[in-house]
Amino acid sequence: MSGGVKRRLVLAHDVGTSSDKAVLLDEQGSLIATASASYPTHFPEAGFAEQDPLDWWNAVRTTTARVLSDASVEAHEVRALTFTGQMQGTLPVDAEGRPLMRSMIWLDARAGRQAREVTGGLIRVFGYGATRIARWLWLTGGAPSLTGTDPVSKIVWLRQSRPEIWRETAKLLDVKDYLLFRSTGRYVTSHDCANLTWLMDTRPGRRSWSSTILGMIGLRESLLPDLLAPTDPSGPLTAEAARDLGLNPGTVVMTGPGDVAAMSIGCGAVRGAAMHVSIGTSSWVAAHAPRRVSDPLSYVGPMCSADASRYLVVAAQQNAGNLIEWLRLRVLSDQGVPLSHEALSCLVNDCEPGSAHLTFLPWFAGERTPIDDAHARGGFLNLDLNHGRSHLARAVFEGIAYNTRWALSKVEPLVGTPQAGGLRLTGGGARSDVLSQILADVLDRPLVRIPRPEFAAARGAALLTLHALGVVDTFESLEALAPVERTFEPRPAHRRVYDQGFTAFTSAYHNNRRWFSRRNAGRGPL
Repeated sequence: MSGGVKRRLVLAHDVGTSSDKAVLLDEQGSLIATASASYPTHFPEAGFAEQDPLDWWNAVRTTTARVLSDASVEAHEVRALTFTGQMQGTLPVDAEGRPLMRSMIWLDARAGRQAREVTGGLIRVFGYGATRIARWLWLTGGAPSLTGTDPVSKIVWLRQSRPEIWRETAKLLDVKDYLLFRSTGRYVTSHDCANLTWLMDTRPGRRSWSSTILGMIGLRESLLPDLLAPTDPSGPLTAEAARDLGLNPGTVVMTGPGDVAAMSIGCGAVRGAAMHVSIGTSSWVAAHAPRRVSDPLSYVGPMCSADASRYLVVAAQQNAGNLIEWLRLRVLSDQGVPLSHEALSCLVNDCEPGSAHLTFLPWFAGERTPIDDAHARGGFLNLDLNHGRSHLARAVFEGIAYNTRWALSKVEPLVGTPQAGGLRLTGGGARSDVLSQILADVLDRPLVRIPRPEFAAARGAALLTLHALGVVDTFESLEALAPVERTFEPRPAHRRVYDQGFTAFTSAYHNNRRWFSRRNAGRGPL
């Protein structure tokens, strides 16, 4: 301990798609220590994407030990523990809380047929049954995707396709829900995570499981965890979990938000209609709004915010940072050695904006916003003999940026243009100065980056805990605890080429949509 003074710290974990990222914060919001530990995703069949819940817990154990050791922290100095992370997972557990299979994560799209079943009807509007879509919009503010990636569809798939597991299922949990159970012995979930199951009534003053929707799919409410606000304690840390994590039994465990709400806090996008862009494995554009607003045709909708008085309007996309890893590992590697991030940045900088009219399509796992199309796929269009490695590299970065611009174009009409200070930029992809500048140029918006953006979700969950504990008075005051590292201003010289590139990008989808459907009929998005 520094000077013999006892510190009062918050430990937060962001259990994401590829790794757990842990942070320790003090009561002033200062970052004391960070750590990360990765785990695999399994793809046993086309359309399947699974993770082992024991891998999550082992990663949490590893990163907890590292941050405590690196900061020379004693167990009694950790005032509270909280979690955030990937959402829309579906994990059946038995009466003792033991996983009955690997979790179906958000990327899993095996339940496409079930998605069409649960949303169907005699009269269809853009693929949805008119009566059912009206009910979902009224109760939730949105509707399940037709791609089969949402928990409501995965639950029906589980019941139909794995009856032996369904018979043993006592609870259906999201990723964070399982970690809260391992920590406290309680089955709880936060409002925002429950929102994205599409089983919850999110109308103002409600925030409860919807008996109407549960009745539509024949699901018992007893199979679902209890609902809590992200600022509610889920319980004290059990003795068993305390031994696993090296913490004190009885340490407060906060329910915490999912990663979208946590990111908005961690990057400081908390006031008014503040908007942020997250570039991680996947990506999204999100902004706060005082009421539920949506564009169902573009799969843009509201979800519960960590601030109970507001909602987050979210446009989520399937692929972003994973495309950069694919490029490094599969395309530009040298005899199996991945191209370094530094070398990749140099390649991108060596190529002129617009990639010499080369267009990259980023829909490697289908897409949600704004096309909600499980059949869409990726690729390079307009290749010629003059294109080389630098053109391929820059085209991938620009394709991610064009897709983000497409999402932004659907969010802004609902919530208004970003504040004068620009959009907050976060996620692991934001570590790249080159990608950050390309995003600013393509979006034609200033992008404001915080330090260590890859830890923004974990930091946001920790900051929210400080607010829940009364250390920070108001939700809006959390903005001051998210310092700005750098602002990327759009460069007017590139405006024309990127406007033309964006038009080419969107027309590439519209002109090939039917071809994608014919070519990939019967395939999942992986």
